[in-house]
Amino acid sequence: MVHIIYYISMRKILQAGSIAVCISMFYEISFTNDKECDSIKQGFIHSNSTKETEAVKQVSGIIEKITLYDLLGYALPGSILLGMAAVTVLAAEGSMKAVYNTYKGEAGYIFTVLLILGYAAGMAVSEITDVFTGFFKETLAYELKQELQDRKINVRQAAQALKNAGYISQAQNIDSTDQLIAYIGSMYGDIQTDTEYSRLHNYASARLICKNMAFVCCCGTGMILALIFNRLEQEADLRTGLIIAGLSASCGMCWLFIRRWKRMYIRTQFYTVVWFMEKYMQRANRV
Repeated sequence: MVHIIYYISMRKILQAGSIAVCISMFYEISFTNDKECDSIKQGFIHSNSTKETEAVKQVSGIIEKITLYDLLGYALPGSILLGMAAVTVLAAEGSMKAVYNTYKGEAGYIFTVLLILGYAAGMAVSEITDVFTGFFKETLAYELKQELQDRKINVRQAAQALKNAGYISQAQNIDSTDQLIAYIGSMYGDIQTDTEYSRLHNYASARLICKNMAFVCCCGTGMILALIFNRLEQEADLRTGLIIAGLSASCGMCWLFIRRWKRMYIRTQFYTVVWFMEKYMQRANRV
């Protein structure tokens, strides 16, 4: 949906710009005779239409490769986090209704600002979660090792693919899965730019989204607890029920996102090795 909105918006902007330029051009050439004017107009329209089509294609390509990844991986979690924080603060102060009545006509501008700030917040969230996931580096490496062994990845063939790609010398050998794992970063950087293996971006994007959303859920849990204690100080029974429900929902979603992130991490690493071997072993066979 975001892709469609962005595409249509950029197309409308390009069309509006084209029309404005056409009008100004027609006024500038008004001193020519009718036949010359018509000829120039037709040529300009054709040229401008071609440029517009090329520009739209370029914008569409950028949107497909960058915008969806950025929006889903950074802007979406960041915007949700900022939105929850704003709602928590306003609800705690009891000013939510007044703020809504004041700014309800500016919802579009507020959403745009929230999206931009959410992108920045999403990048901060990603950096924070990278620190946390770093503590589980050895556990993830062990599970990846088990996955490669269980799926019968041939270490010698992987080593040959690395030699064919020039990452290691012909005299150098890789004899274990642990040694192979050390080169997965180089493998990923190599094949991620190959359009034939573009599906790898989907796995990486899903991994990023789940990692960031797990952190957002954890933060949301704290905000829910703070709001419940602030607004329901005198209603112990209702407060207890809401705390149980809020914790259950937040912790459940956090667990699901973490589980999904872990699965996408292993899948990304595994297919990086498989597709890297496929790429460079096939190239060697063709040569």
